[in-house]
Amino acid sequence: MTGVRPGGWVPPSAPAQDADELRGQLLAARLEVRDAYRSTAGLIRMLDVIGQGGAPAELAARALEAVSEVFSADLVLWVRATGDELDVVSSCGFGDAHEPRLPDLPGADGLFASPAARVWTAPAGQPPTVVAGVPVQSVVHVPVRVGPDRAAALVLLLSGGSGFDGSDLPLLQSVAERLRSSLEDAERRGAVEHLAAEGPVLARQLDRAPLFQETVRILADVTGAAWTSVVAVTDGRAHLETKGLRPDDDTTRWPRPVEELSAWADACRGAVHVTDDVAGALAVDLRGAARSLLAAPVLVDGEPVALLYAMHPRPGVFSSAAADAAQLLAGYVAAALVNGRLYRALSDSEQRLRVLTDAISDMVAVVTPDGTVGWASPSYRRGLGQEPAALVGRCWPDAVHPDDEALVRDALARCPQVTSVEHRVALGTGGWAWVETTLAPTPGDDGVVLSSRFVGDRRALEAELRRQATHDSLTGLANRALVRQTLAELVAPGHRADPVGVLFCDLDEFKAVNDRLGHEAGDDLLRQVADRLRECVRPGDLLARLGGDEFVVVLPDVTGDRALAAVGERVLAALHRPFHLGRETVRVGASVGGVLGRPGDAVTDLLRDADAAMYEAKRAGRGRVQVFDAPAAARSVERLSLRQEVQGALQRGELRVVHQPIVALASGRVEGFEALLRWRHPVHGDVPPDVFVPLAEETGAIGPIGDWVVREACSRLAGWHRLTGSDALTVSVNLSAVQLDDPGCVDRVLATLAAHRVPPGRLRLEVTENLEKTAAQLAQLHRLRGAGVSLVVDDFGVSYSNLAHLRDLPVDALKIDRSFVAALGDEPADQRRGIGRGIVRAVLALSEAAGLDVVAEGVETEEQRATLLSLGCRRGQGWLFAPGLVADDVTGLLVTGGVLGADAATV
Repeated sequence: MTGVRPGGWVPPSAPAQDADELRGQLLAARLEVRDAYRSTAGLIRMLDVIGQGGAPAELAARALEAVSEVFSADLVLWVRATGDELDVVSSCGFGDAHEPRLPDLPGADGLFASPAARVWTAPAGQPPTVVAGVPVQSVVHVPVRVGPDRAAALVLLLSGGSGFDGSDLPLLQSVAERLRSSLEDAERRGAVEHLAAEGPVLARQLDRAPLFQETVRILADVTGAAWTSVVAVTDGRAHLETKGLRPDDDTTRWPRPVEELSAWADACRGAVHVTDDVAGALAVDLRGAARSLLAAPVLVDGEPVALLYAMHPRPGVFSSAAADAAQLLAGYVAAALVNGRLYRALSDSEQRLRVLTDAISDMVAVVTPDGTVGWASPSYRRGLGQEPAALVGRCWPDAVHPDDEALVRDALARCPQVTSVEHRVALGTGGWAWVETTLAPTPGDDGVVLSSRFVGDRRALEAELRRQATHDSLTGLANRALVRQTLAELVAPGHRADPVGVLFCDLDEFKAVNDRLGHEAGDDLLRQVADRLRECVRPGDLLARLGGDEFVVVLPDVTGDRALAAVGERVLAALHRPFHLGRETVRVGASVGGVLGRPGDAVTDLLRDADAAMYEAKRAGRGRVQVFDAPAAARSVERLSLRQEVQGALQRGELRVVHQPIVALASGRVEGFEALLRWRHPVHGDVPPDVFVPLAEETGAIGPIGDWVVREACSRLAGWHRLTGSDALTVSVNLSAVQLDDPGCVDRVLATLAAHRVPPGRLRLEVTENLEKTAAQLAQLHRLRGAGVSLVVDDFGVSYSNLAHLRDLPVDALKIDRSFVAALGDEPADQRRGIGRGIVRAVLALSEAAGLDVVAEGVETEEQRATLLSLGCRRGQGWLFAPGLVADDVTGLLVTGGVLGADAATV
């Protein structure tokens, strides 16, 4: 936050100081104390409030209240721009008597349209603008981007006594960004939960008309659209199925060719189409007063069969959360369409069968109103194995299952108001059969005609459909819906006193197996994992697959953390054994997180905490069980925060590249540099690369970040070549396996080399043991090597996969891992030192046999350098010579001769 204010308090230096000066010093001291408090407790409070989650409205209200408290703001608003208008989404301080609004301020033209954070102060001598009873002396406007044509802003209104310091703007910018991201996540979660609740409503609609009517209603709820419609696609023609437009809109243009729909190209790719402003567009799908348009395709067998349209009279309304919700809803609609098609096919089949067999298969009886049988058809003999004559004179309900007898007697009493009833009836050979019995009064109304037919197969089909809705089709385990339903029942208030345990299990090496052996082998592995997990649980436990390689165990009765961890250890032991996939034998292992739930806990919180504990187990080294606790929660929140923020770190200018020299060990002459990526977070400070690089890989941000590092390295190298008059210097850049999965990666690297006129052989790309060597990755590496770019195996020796890299990859050099170099230190010659020398000697011999260059990493002492030279290692890098240097320091080093010695770390 703010620093020490000029004119801060100092002890009185002379007795002549007057009372006004003392009061001024006291005020300055109070301001410093306030700032110090706000610098710690305020920041922690805001981040904690924003990170608590919840519904968007509740989250925004809590966050604005925290901002008001921390920054002493009288009024706080969160506004969102749609087109040329600003909407107040949430506010704090206005109370019930005042409408939240942005004030009209004298001399503040363009304040709320500014793309940068600004502070407005009331002109001197003018009466302040009064808003909600507050005389506004200053206004802080902190905008954040939401999308290409959308923006939001945090607005603080302060009275004269607040003393807001403009240096707080960067912090407010960070808070606003965090609030924006959290609100989007909350909107997305809310939409998903709403759709989960509405899913059964859609599933019950077997006909298109009621299905589409329910769809447009739900679509309006989850997207905030003013108008919604469904357009069906048949034989290349688009048909308007629902009249969700304004009454005066033109619908005579339908049906129309699908090519006229501006959303059709995206629909064919399965993508959601969003137009922030249709004004002036060449092709407008739906006329009327709409400005914002969203269209989500309904895909059946990979082809669009309908489009869900959401519209709004204002531009820029639909967020990414709305698009995600619409796409998820489209999936529900597709499932309902397929379900309806199957039911109609089944109904048609039953109808055709009924036409053929009605006369011979139905069991028909005529009974009195009290149920006494007067006549029974011969089909009773074939159907139930009972002689029709033996039934005459008996009470027909006596042949009904005891649990269904009351239902049947009620139907008889209420005929003809009740026309059918399903029940079980006794078979002559023993046992029971499900039948559907229709009831109709006899012509004289003195009896009832009963016509019964077997429905056991249909009921079995319905039971199977219900099972499919709650179980995973691949493994047969429960799915996410059944997990949530079961947990909701177990933690319902008053349901039980004992805690319920939840274990979240994630396989550690599944992606590598899937990529190397194919999806069929991956599916086989998942089925085998499910079988192993079944051996670890009790009959009353629920075992589920949430998707991918994520499994969950729900334990209704668990005594505590130790019992929960013991089940987790059984899971790890079961998955530790090798799996046989055809001719291949693989090991995967797992990481397990657990949490204990009690009555009143939220299901979402339990699954989130178990997931957080699982990530803690992975972070601690995989193959572990971690039961959720408060520190794990804090680390999970921090990890999620960094995971979100790393995606914008490059655009915010928080990343930088430093260059560590690679030198000739004998002379200290610089022969090249390794470009090292660094992230300085505005709140967390320097984030280690081993923390943020995996997060960048998970989110896909590593692609643009890696391209930027290559550009920075090549640009600096080209300048140093010009400075020295020689192109002998090299630069090394780490290359992520995720980057190699991008088909355009090589083209961008080669284009960067050409743009900066750097010889390809001067660029060295380093790969590590996490490279899976898929066919696509190997093709990329061979292209790079064919273009002259050098390839280096980094951290050599720490994994068996390094040796496989030497065999399979077109590498030119390798780097001895720093752990082996550290073993060459100046401690007494013990077993550790002997092993270190042996490993380094073996690596050097291997590299010489393969014709590879060698660089030793982590050289920190003269003892290590001397030992490496005696073993025949020629190049090295480390703090003995220099740390990572900024570009200007590298330039100064090269100007002074480019030679480093033991004291070079002070350069």
